Amino acid sequence: MPRNPILVEIEKNIRANCTESAKLEAQRQVEKARQAEKVAGILARAGIAAAFNADKASYPVFDLDLSQLVAARHALGKFEHYNTTVYQADGEHNKVQVELTCTEFPRVRLRYVRELPANGKCKIVTTTNTYTTTNLVCERK
Repeated sequence: MPRNPILVEIEKNIRANCTESAKLEAQRQVEKARQAEKVAGILARAGIAAAFNADKASYPVFDLDLSQLVAARHALGKFEHYNTTVYQADGEHNKVQVELTCTEFPRVRLRYVRELPANGKCKIVTTTNTYTTTNLVCERK
């Protein structure tokens, strides 16, 4: 299989320009890019549009629709929760953005947006003092 030109360029820059500590960090970046390339290929074979590019090499987060989550799970294996944040786009209300990691590809994240159920235990709370914050608050039972 021919080598991806993005990965070749990253590795060439590492050899030419880095100190030892920077080389270690750069090697982590290369591993992250390799994992992102593999995940993009697996998702594409599962019928989920996922392009690998220079942005994905440095920040490997793939956006999915909620409907694609099951297919991605079957293709990539087990997921673990990484983060949940309030989703605020174009006046959208009552939505959260969830990030997951794959146990097999821990440097890559998958992200999807979902609406909070009306009677759920979590709600979005906005607080205004000298500044405004918006947080996800969940009841513990």
